[in-house]
Amino acid sequence: NEEDNVIQLDNLEDNLPHLPPRIPGPKLQQDIVDIITRFRLYRHAFTADIEKMYRQISVLPTYRKYQHIVWRESPHDKLCDYELHTVTYSVNCAPFLALRVF
Repeated sequence: NEEDNVIQLDNLEDNLPHLPPRIPGPKLQQDIVDIITRFRLYRHAFTADIEKMYRQISVLPTYRKYQHIVWRESPHDKLCDYELHTVTYSVNCAPFLALRVF
């Protein structure tokens, strides 16, 4: 069983700077009823893994500095900083970026 990646923004200590709350924007996706109705109109169809789709969207190098993961295996290890080059699944802006690109 694959473990889900969890991005937790609300569990910061009081002495660290806080990120602004995630404010959802307008609904970007179509209703599932409309999608299923149109799906049945055509003879051929295809499916895709939406989560893997985000790994195909590259972020421009000028914006990569805003997407980092700080990681360590145990509390005694040194922190490692990783710069992300693709869109992160499950963040607020991911649906917008997916619709903007494709």
